[in-house]
Amino acid sequence: MALQQNNADQGLKVDKPLKRFETYPVLAWAIDDWEQFYNALKEEEPNFDLQRYLKTYNDNIFNKINILFEDAPFKLNLGGQTEKTKLVATDKPMGIFDFSLASRGMYKVPEYYSQKLAIEFPNKFKDFELPSGVVPPNLITQKIENYEKVYLFEDSDGVFDCEIRQKGKTAIEDGVEGAKLKYATRNRKVYLTHKRNKGKVKYVEIYSLFYYTSLNGDIEYAIRHIPAMMVADYLESIGIMTRIYMTRFVVLNERLTLRKETPQGVDLPMYKIAPNPKFYTSLFVQPIIAKDFGQEFDKSIGFLTSSRNYRDIYDNLAKWAIKKEVTNTKIDVYGNPDWDQLDYFEGLARYRKKYQEYVKLGFFKSKEVLPQAMMFFHDMTIKNNLSSFVNRAVGYTKKNEKQEALIDININPFFNWWMRLSATTLKHKIDIINSRELRKDLEAIKIEIGNFLVELEDIIVKANPKLKYNDKPINVYFKELGDTILGTSYDGYSIINDKGEFKFKKYITNITLEITTYADGIFFETEEDLKETKNELLKNVQNELLNF
Repeated sequence: MALQQNNADQGLKVDKPLKRFETYPVLAWAIDDWEQFYNALKEEEPNFDLQRYLKTYNDNIFNKINILFEDAPFKLNLGGQTEKTKLVATDKPMGIFDFSLASRGMYKVPEYYSQKLAIEFPNKFKDFELPSGVVPPNLITQKIENYEKVYLFEDSDGVFDCEIRQKGKTAIEDGVEGAKLKYATRNRKVYLTHKRNKGKVKYVEIYSLFYYTSLNGDIEYAIRHIPAMMVADYLESIGIMTRIYMTRFVVLNERLTLRKETPQGVDLPMYKIAPNPKFYTSLFVQPIIAKDFGQEFDKSIGFLTSSRNYRDIYDNLAKWAIKKEVTNTKIDVYGNPDWDQLDYFEGLARYRKKYQEYVKLGFFKSKEVLPQAMMFFHDMTIKNNLSSFVNRAVGYTKKNEKQEALIDININPFFNWWMRLSATTLKHKIDIINSRELRKDLEAIKIEIGNFLVELEDIIVKANPKLKYNDKPINVYFKELGDTILGTSYDGYSIINDKGEFKFKKYITNITLEITTYADGIFFETEEDLKETKNELLKNVQNELLNF
C-alpha cells in the first residue's frame, strides 16, 4: 500500500510508493486547549513552575526575539496588496476608522449660542452639561427676517437671539480642558475592515513543525514559526477561526507497548488495528497548542514551547501525551526529526485520519475542522537557508546580535520579504481549499506572486553594492539567495525556473502537493470520501490551470 500522490504537473493521478510509515504505529495525543496544557504540565511534573520558567525565557531569549516585531522597519504581517484588495468600507464600528472616507461627506457640527442667555441665565442648561449660553438644538426655532435666517430660543424667561457656530467653540473660549471643534460626516461607511470569508472553510488548524536540527539557536527556532503566525492573524481578520499547534514530528526507535484502553475503560482504536501491541519503531506526532480559535498568538509561550534551550515544556508535555497510548513509564520523546518533505506529508496524512477518529470518540476536540483544513507548515527554504542567511546578516552589518542584524535597514527588507512569501505560500493552499471561484482565486494568486517577484527586484536594486561580506556584495548575495528561494531546487518554492522565468503552473503544482495527497495502509489510511474530495480538488485545479 502507498501514499497516493496526485501529480498536477503531469495532469495525471499516479501512485508513488511513499510508504515509509505504513506499518508504524502513529503515537499522537493532541494537547488542544490551554486547560489541558496547564493540567498536563502539573500532572507530569507537579513541581514545575511555569511562570518562573517563562520569565527566565523572556529575560534571556524572548526579549531578543520580540525586537523583530517591535523595532523592525518593516512589520511582520501579511499587509500590502494582499490585504488592501480585501478591504471593504462599512458603517459598523469595526476595523479601522478611515479619515479619507469620512472627509468625503464631512461638515462642521453646529451649536447655538446666546450671549444674553450666558449673562442672564448662565446655568439654564447645566443639567445638559452644556457651556453657558449654549442651547440644545431641538429647542431652537428659525425665522426669516430681512431675507435672512435668525435663530431664537424662547421660554418663560424671555426671547434670546442665538448665533450659529461650530460645536466646541464656546467650550474652547471658556477654557474647558480637552475641548475641541466637532466634525461629523454624512458618509456612513467610514470604517475599513477585511472582506469577510465566504468560502467553504470556517476553521483552520496550522501544525507548525519544530525540531532541534538544521537551525542554530532559539532565535532561529522562533523565526521558523513566524509565517504560520502571520497566516493565522490574516485568517482571523477575514473571519476564519484559526488554531496553531507547535508540532513535533519524529520517529522513535524504542521498545514500547500499546495501551488497550483508557483509565476509564474506553477502548483505544490503535490497539485494535495494530498487528502486535509490542513494537520498536513508531511515528510520534505531538501537537501542542500555541494559539486557540479567536485568540491572539501569544508569541512568548508559543516560541517557548518549541525552544531548544528551554525544552522542559516539550519534554513534560510529550511524556504526558505519549503515556496516554503506551504502558511504558520511561520514554525518550526526541527521536529522529529529519525527513523529506514528502515523508512529512505522509505522516501528517496519517495523523489527520487518526485525529478525526479520536475527535469522534471524544478524545480530541475541534469537531469543526475539516481534515483538508488541518494545514501542515514546514518551510524547507527556512530549514536549509535561514542559518547561513542570519550569519551573513551579522557579517554584512557587523552587528553583535542576530536580531539586531535582522532589523538593520540593509537586511530587513529581504528578511521581511522572505517571511511574507513563506506565509503567502501557506495562505495560497488555504485559498485553493477554500475557493468557490477557483479561476478568479488562481488569478489573484498569480498577481500576488508576481508582486513578490517585482518586490525582490526592487530590493536587489536598492541594496548597497559597497556593503560586502567575504568579498561578496550584498546585492549579489540577495540575488543568489532569492533565486534559491524562488527556484525549483529541493528547498525552493518552484516559482521560477533556472532561467529566472515565472512558472505559475509549477508553483501551483508544488503547493497543491500536500493538499492532494492521502495515505493507505495499516495505520490510519485516508477514508474514501476524503480521497474523492482531494481527487475532485486536483481535477478542478488541473482544469483551471489550462487557462493560464
